[in-house]
Amino acid sequence: MLSHSIRRLKKVAKDMRVVVATSDLIQDDAIEELAKREKTPCFRGPEKDVLDRFYKAAKKYEAKIIIRATGDNPLVDPVEAERVVDAIEYGNYHYVTGFCEVNEKNSRKESEWRPSLLERWSMPGITAQNQSIGSI
Repeated sequence: MLSHSIRRLKKVAKDMRVVVATSDLIQDDAIEELAKREKTPCFRGPEKDVLDRFYKAAKKYEAKIIIRATGDNPLVDPVEAERVVDAIEYGNYHYVTGFCEVNEKNSRKESEWRPSLLERWSMPGITAQNQSIGSI
């Protein structure tokens, strides 16, 4: 399933790099091996602090935009991913979700401001246990 997701994300037309971010636990060595077979970089970090792992991976690979796509989701849509990237680049947003909300007036709300990854990472006491970094 992870191979399928990686291949779909590589179809995003933007000049983007796909990076697999997984834990540094020995049981996740197979994920790193799979990433190598897919010719995709793999970043290893703390199992319990996903936010720290994302931040350090983003810093290492000098990411300006991060799309969080979980490896157990076979429905990763490269067209939706590209739409989200466009919204961030041209809409001056820090956070865009690919999911659409409808409010009581039937108005679509497709993006919202959230603290950037750096801002969240630097907040005292914020870890994966008490702060979700969200999916985009």
